[in-house]
Amino acid sequence: MVNFNIIRRWLCSGITFLEFLISWKFRTDAGNMLDNPWPMYIVIPWMSVCLLTGGGYLYLRFNKNRTMIYGDMTFDESPLKKELEDESSEIKENVKEKVKEKLKEKEKEKVNGKDKMKKNEKVKEVEKVNEKAKKKKIK
Repeated sequence: MVNFNIIRRWLCSGITFLEFLISWKFRTDAGNMLDNPWPMYIVIPWMSVCLLTGGGYLYLRFNKNRTMIYGDMTFDESPLKKELEDESSEIKENVKEKVKEKLKEKEKEKVNGKDKMKKNEKVKEVEKVNEKAKKKKIK
């Protein structure tokens, strides 16, 4: 995550410094000769702004109890973990219920299958008895 506060401070400092350089370059008579004298009413405000901006940045950046606009930048995961645990426990419960339902269905199928097998065995026994009866009748 990008910390925009640092970027803003650097941009502010950079713009102020560049404007100071421009005012220095284009001072008296708008020439490009750096040795010409320039009025102090231009230099003093720009120098003071640059020094104050630089000092303010250094204070904000390196002070032990530095200013925190958005509070401590550490990310607290505990609320998210609780939400995820709640959601995961609900999902686990749903999955357990579905698995139990499937197991019950399989048990029913097994019971039905056993009943069918018993019925098939009974049908086979009855068929055998019928065949024996038919053979006796035929004889």
